[in-house]
Amino acid sequence: MIHSQLDKEQLAHQIAHWGQELLRERQVYSRLLRLLPSRFDEVVKRIRLTEDAGKARRLALMDATYLAYVDELNELGNKVLKVKVQWDTHRLLYRCKKLS
Repeated sequence: MIHSQLDKEQLAHQIAHWGQELLRERQVYSRLLRLLPSRFDEVVKRIRLTEDAGKARRLALMDATYLAYVDELNELGNKVLKVKVQWDTHRLLYRCKKLS
């Protein structure tokens, strides 16, 4: 939550907090994004036990497990964007107070 009544010291603290949060969330997002292809391959291998290769890849794209991985990645990406908005907004407020 952003409060326009924060003084410059409180804003600086909030900027540091949101910056650290943004860094952590981006790191987790990056790791999950790199992990997604191997997760997809695992789903394909599981389906490949009963289907041919082409069909296994198509079915893997609709598999509930793989879709859960994609949803997890999308939710985290959304969280990264929200945290970035908080960080940018606090920085903007700090600059406005610094100029006045």
